[in-house]
Amino acid sequence: MQNTALSQNPYGASDTVVRSERSIEYQAFTRVTGALTAYTRNQNPQFADLADAVHQNRRLWNILARDVSLDENELPVELRANIFSLAQFVMRHSAQVLSGEGDIQTLIDLNKTIMRGLGKG
Repeated sequence: MQNTALSQNPYGASDTVVRSERSIEYQAFTRVTGALTAYTRNQNPQFADLADAVHQNRRLWNILARDVSLDENELPVELRANIFSLAQFVMRHSAQVLSGEGDIQTLIDLNKTIMRGLGKG
């Protein structure tokens, strides 16, 4: 759009989609949960695929843990503590999954529970 058009109609329709933080988080959980689920459905699963899916999931949870630990995070303190605790669980359980001692479905189920809480936006 040209500047002249903007000056004539500054409140006109925009091609830019604005997404909420919740929808971005939901999309991130969808992506990593999809990777975990794809591993479980693979006819010929490889450890590298498992490690990659678990790594993606851990990265997401690390980001969440860091975010809720910041003083400027506006979530209620109790909710922040719960999210941080869940992130710690994910780290421990991920190590168990990678060592063959844990069930990947636990990570999938936890993510799906969080996704239900986030809704679709």
